[in-house]
Amino acid sequence: MDNQPICDERILEAIEACRPGSDDVADPAMADLAAELAADPKLQDLYERLQRVDAMLAAAFRDTQVPEGLDRRLLDRLAAARAEQVVSAETAVVARPRRGSRRWVLAAGGTLAVAAGLLIAAWIGANSLLVAYSEEEAQSAALTLFREQSAEPGNLVARQPPPSDWPFSHEVARVRGMRWRSISGFLNRDGVAYDLPGRGGARATLYVVRRTIPGLQGAPPLRPSRQTAGFSTSAWQEGKLLYVLVVRGDRRTYQGLLDIARGPLT
Repeated sequence: MDNQPICDERILEAIEACRPGSDDVADPAMADLAAELAADPKLQDLYERLQRVDAMLAAAFRDTQVPEGLDRRLLDRLAAARAEQVVSAETAVVARPRRGSRRWVLAAGGTLAVAAGLLIAAWIGANSLLVAYSEEEAQSAALTLFREQSAEPGNLVARQPPPSDWPFSHEVARVRGMRWRSISGFLNRDGVAYDLPGRGGARATLYVVRRTIPGLQGAPPLRPSRQTAGFSTSAWQEGKLLYVLVVRGDRRTYQGLLDIARGPLT
């Protein structure tokens, strides 16, 4: 009888309605729930579990920039964990899935540890977006990506405009035949890479992602910030967009791609 499931929908819904850290259960409208909790230690335990889960969820995601689609991926993984839990009769606490909420999966004793692990992993993944990168790290990541990037051409800018969320920089000269392609995972962000063909086989790529690096200039320097093994790189900040330019060539090649080297824009 110790594993007798809790089947009263009204009681379960009342528990779910109670906010973590609140005194909602003392509300006169919750009198039936308060009476049931006082009379049933198992129900009281389930109530306390759900309160802890709600508090954990709120703390993990408060003020955290969540990647697009993370909520759906987390819920899908929790649903999978719940499916495994239901199969195992040894750890079943709730007889059937709750309508409209997967938090009950977390409150089930045997699944709590699994779900907590998933939540922590998701929280770490979300917070990886907030990791502070330095200018040097941004340039190193861009140079590595430049060296490893596929030779497959992107979309001609003249034929297909790039996404407006990642515009081309006004500080860099537009060249004939420039192309754009989507990138992912650059400094843990999605973005766009603009490939710029040059003379004599020279080439360059301008990477743009939505990330802020404190202390960066608002325009590329006239001389490259870094020159390594025939590559010239610089990074700068335009509002909330980070731009990193990688050029296969020397300072002269680099400067030839900058509008600031050509004089004021008209």
